Amino acid sequence: MSEFDKRGDIVDTTDCLEAISALKSMKNGLFVLIFLGLLLLQGIFWLNYFGYIDKTGCPFPGKTCAMVCDARATFLAPMAATDTPSTQEPANPATEPVAKVAETAAVTAAPVSDAGSKEATAAVMAQAEKAVETAIEKPAEKTQKAVPTGKPKWSLGEYDKYLPKCVQVEWTLRVANFFVLLMMILYCLTLLVIVKISLAGRLGGLNHIVRGFFRSLLALAFLVPWQTFFPGVLLGAIYMPAELLCSSGCPETAPVLCQVLYFLRFCGLWLLVLILLLGAQCRSRRWSQATLRRLGILQ
Repeated sequence: MSEFDKRGDIVDTTDCLEAISALKSMKNGLFVLIFLGLLLLQGIFWLNYFGYIDKTGCPFPGKTCAMVCDARATFLAPMAATDTPSTQEPANPATEPVAKVAETAAVTAAPVSDAGSKEATAAVMAQAEKAVETAIEKPAEKTQKAVPTGKPKWSLGEYDKYLPKCVQVEWTLRVANFFVLLMMILYCLTLLVIVKISLAGRLGGLNHIVRGFFRSLLALAFLVPWQTFFPGVLLGAIYMPAELLCSSGCPETAPVLCQVLYFLRFCGLWLLVLILLLGAQCRSRRWSQATLRRLGILQ
C-alpha cells in the first residue's frame, strides 16, 4: 500500500471518529430524555392509582369514560362469567326502573277506574307520568358522572389542596407522550447512522451496535400507542389521558386476573420498554469501548 493510500485511510478514519463523537453525544442526550420521560409517565400512573389527582371538573365527558369502562367490562366479561350461563336476556338498567314505575301505576290506577272516579284516575296517571320521567332522568345523570373522583388512599392533610388537577395531568401526559415517542424515534435513527458509519469506517464493534439498534427498534415497537390505531387488538406502553384518568384500578370484587392485567398494561409494558432501552444503551457503550480498543486508544 502506498503512502498516499495510507494517508487517505487515516483521513477517513479521523472523519468517521469525528462523526461518531457527535453521534455519541446525541445518543446519550436522547437516552437521558427518554429515561426521564418514562419515569414521568410511570409517576403519573402511581399518582392516579393512589388517588393523588384531583379529578373535580375533569374535562372528559361522561361518554368518553363510559366507552373506556365499557371496553374494560367487555374484556373482563369472560372472567366474571358463572359456570351456568343464563338463557334470559340481560336487563337494561336504564329501562328497568321505568317498567317498575309503569307497572305500579297500572296496579294503583286499576281500582280507581273501577270505582268510576275520572278525576282520581287522572291524578293517579299524572303522578305515574311524573314518576316515569324522573326514572328516565336518573340514569342520564349517572352517566354524566362517569369520571371517578375518589379521595387519596393516604391523606396528605393540608397539602391535599395542592394535588395536581385533572387538566394539568391531561396536558402533561399529552406533551410527555409526544416527546418520549419523538425522542425514541430519533434514538433509533441515531443508532442506525452509527451502524452505517461503523461499517464504512471499519471501526469494529458491529456485533454490539447492531444488537443495540434492534433492541431500540423493539423498544419503539412496544412504546407506540397501538390502541389508538387498532383498538381492542394491540396495546402500547404509551397510554392516552382518558385511559388513565377514567380508571383507578379494578374493583375489590374483581378476580385476581383483573389486577394482573391492569398492572401488566400500565407497568409491565413500561418495564419492558425500559429494559430494552437500557439494553440498547449498554450495547452501544460496549461498541464504543470495542472501537477504542481496535484503534489502540483503550487497552
